Amino acid sequence: MAKKIKGLLRKKEFLFIPATQEDVELLKYVMDGDTIQFVIGDNRELWRHRRFFLLLNKVLHHIPEELEKRYPTTNALLIELKLQLRMYDVHVTLGGKEMLIPQSISFANMGEKAFIQFCNDCKKVILKYFLKGIDEETFDKEFFDIIMKNG
Repeated sequence: MAKKIKGLLRKKEFLFIPATQEDVELLKYVMDGDTIQFVIGDNRELWRHRRFFLLLNKVLHHIPEELEKRYPTTNALLIELKLQLRMYDVHVTLGGKEMLIPQSISFANMGEKAFIQFCNDCKKVILKYFLKGIDEETFDKEFFDIIMKNG
């Protein structure tokens, strides 16, 4: 069975170019003359993914003091956003306890369109629970546009 390697390639004319330095490293496993199989998917824009985490970081710097200890990191905030959006699987332990396991927003699990919808849904949760004093127009201008606009 062939080894599966997942990465991102960007098409330029008739060439496929590694999207990141990590992808360059992965392609070192493909030898000259090798034939590879590929799947075309709705891949996300790397810049939007990175800016989403910048947005979370910016939100963390503006949340009320009483929430700072509960959400000390972008990961903690991301988990809460996923739970509020019901983006989780239910796992039942051997002892019968139900646990919520947040779903992944990785490139492999979520394409560009779904990620944009996720960002819009996160915006509603952020405004409702984390930045209550900020109206939607201000939020869009000061926070949200950084992930939705290229450049």
